[in-house]
Amino acid sequence: MSPSDKNRTKQERMALAEQMRKDREKAARRQRSVITIGIVVIVLIIGGVAAFAIKKAVNDNSLGDFPYAAPRNTVENGMGILFDTKAAGGTATAGTTPVNVTIHEDLQCPACQAFFGTTGAFLDGLVASGDISITYMPTAFLDASSTDHYSTRALNAAACVLDDTDVATFRKFTDLLYANQPAEGGAGLS
Repeated sequence: MSPSDKNRTKQERMALAEQMRKDREKAARRQRSVITIGIVVIVLIIGGVAAFAIKKAVNDNSLGDFPYAAPRNTVENGMGILFDTKAAGGTATAGTTPVNVTIHEDLQCPACQAFFGTTGAFLDGLVASGDISITYMPTAFLDASSTDHYSTRALNAAACVLDDTDVATFRKFTDLLYANQPAEGGAGLS
């Protein structure tokens, strides 16, 4: 075998090795593309299933077909309680429009208790004078902080008082609940 034949053979082997390297790179790129497309498809499917589940849960839990009437004296589709000058038994200055203050509260919440303990009388005075009106948005987000769902039970009791009497009595009742608020983590009032 002549030296030129050896060089040619060596060149052919190098060319063949280069071609094989290119083929492996091409196969690796193709494999990465397939894996990437597969991951995208899986993520889209999971996202679609999650969106469907959330939409179904929202529709199943909507209050649109709620079979019970909201308590009397409520606003905001039965979710809020308006405490204004009329409800407070005060007299508003003629021609003034009170500022509406919205307060979200949980009757189990220590921060809510502290807020009403320090500002309750002041706010009641502003309502009575007609300077503000308050829309209470009571919620029961601290049920897990008691062993017997105190937040929900206290809110239901307050709603019964509101339905049976008026907003001023409701306010007095929530003040009473705050004054006797149980500690978090245990059973609430019976």
